[in-house]
Amino acid sequence: MSITQLMAVLLCAAFWPASSDAGPRSRPRTVRPGITGPIRLTATAYCQRGTTESGAQTRRGTIAADPRVLPLGSIVRIESTERQYSGTYTVTDTGAKVKGRTVDIFVPSCAEARKFGKRAVLGKVLRRGSTGNVISQ
Repeated sequence: MSITQLMAVLLCAAFWPASSDAGPRSRPRTVRPGITGPIRLTATAYCQRGTTESGAQTRRGTIAADPRVLPLGSIVRIESTERQYSGTYTVTDTGAKVKGRTVDIFVPSCAEARKFGKRAVLGKVLRRGSTGNVISQ
């Protein structure tokens, strides 16, 4: 093998994908602990009462989030266009449909949850939780 051929092989190997799957990997962008500014989030609302993933009961001030982005126990300040939804929330739950930079805000009324719909909000992480963190009440 000539030097030119060897260089071509090495160059190709350097740019060859590391995994064998066909498409690009899609992982949610995590919110790094050092982030101090606002982050854009998509917010929805839910009204299902019960015990959350953390063991706490659903109540106002709790949200569900993707634990890869906002782990259980994280405290987030949310700014919404409607003042009644702006405030400080604790991540106590996860959800099958809560992926990436999405939060699901608990509201006590299902009619209120439907009215809330889906909207863009700004969030600021005040304290980042840790994976597996359980919130006690």
